[in-house]
Formats: sequence, structure tokens, C-alpha cells
Amino acid sequence: MFEDDTQTDAEAIQDSGPLDIQTALLRYPKLVIVGDPGSRKSTFLKYIALMIARSVLQANPGIALEALCLQEPLPIPLFVSCWDLSDFLRKRDTVDLPVLLEFLTQRLEAYGFRIQVRDLDTLLESGSCCVLFDGLDEVPTEHGRAAVSRLLEDCVRRFSQNRFVVTSRIRAYTGDTISKGEFTRCDI
Repeated sequence: MFEDDTQTDAEAIQDSGPLDIQTALLRYPKLVIVGDPGSRKSTFLKYIALMIARSVLQANPGIALEALCLQEPLPIPLFVSCWDLSDFLRKRDTVDLPVLLEFLTQRLEAYGFRIQVRDLDTLLESGSCCVLFDGLDEVPTEHGRAAVSRLLEDCVRRFSQNRFVVTSRIRAYTGDTISKGEFTRCDI
């Protein structure tokens, strides 16, 4: 269950109380999930990816509709470890969208998907993905977390038609780490 922390006073009166995961995904295509250790934030992201993949592999879009309230066409799930991403950015000594696309391309290639950066860019530009950023709190430094947050905001601005879900522990989701713009925070 989620607590929606971004409602206006009028919305709070109308929609008070916890949300289930389906409602949160349906209502907020740019979602930040914060919670305590062990609150199953990562499990939730893996569940999203699994339900979409299962729907596609079984040619049964009803699975994603029932489990996630996602209708066809189903997005392609891209699971991103923020720890791995921050390490990659540190080695490249730059934080920008081309490096993020390079990182994603390398990850996809490691799993046997032959894709080039320009093809991934086209795919993201089409709005065909659900990008799942896991563990923003696992980026080792506050400065690093803020830099990754700004990169995620840039990604959302550039590829706004996609779904984005980011997870973080509450203790690390403060100050400059807090995502601005289109993201909606929900507490788990």
C-alpha cells in the first residue's frame, strides 16, 4: 500500500488513504516509491517487470491488466540498478543522457539483446518503455544521488511518453536527491 504525498488539499479530501500498487501505477506514470528497508520496493519493481514479461510471453495482455492496470500496447520493462548506473557514470566521469543510453545498451547487450544506442533512443522516443530505477539510496554519496536524480529528470523530460518508477529508502530521499518535475512520491 502506498501513501500519496503529493496531493493538493482538494485531492486529499477526495482521495485520502492508501493506494494499492495498481492504482498508483495507473494514476502516476512518473512515480517515486520511498520506504524503509525491507518494505519491498525492489520486489515491487521486479513484479512490474515480471508481469509485463509474462503477459508478452504468454500472449495474454490480461495478466498485465489485472496485475498492474496496464493496457496494450504493453511497455518494454527496463530494470536499472542505480548503484550500477552510478558506478558507470563515475567511470565515464560524466552524467548525461548519452552516457545513460550507453549504460542501458550495454546492460541489454549483456542479457543477449542486440541493440545499438540509436535504436534504444528511438524506442524510448516512441514511449514504448517502462523504466524501473531501483535503489536511488544505494548511490554512495549525497552528491552522486543528486546527480542521478537530475539525470532521471532529464530522461523524463526527453522521453516523457514512457513510464518511470524510481525507488529509494526514506533516509536517503532528502535535499537535492528529491526528484523534481513530473515525479509523484508515494510512500510504501
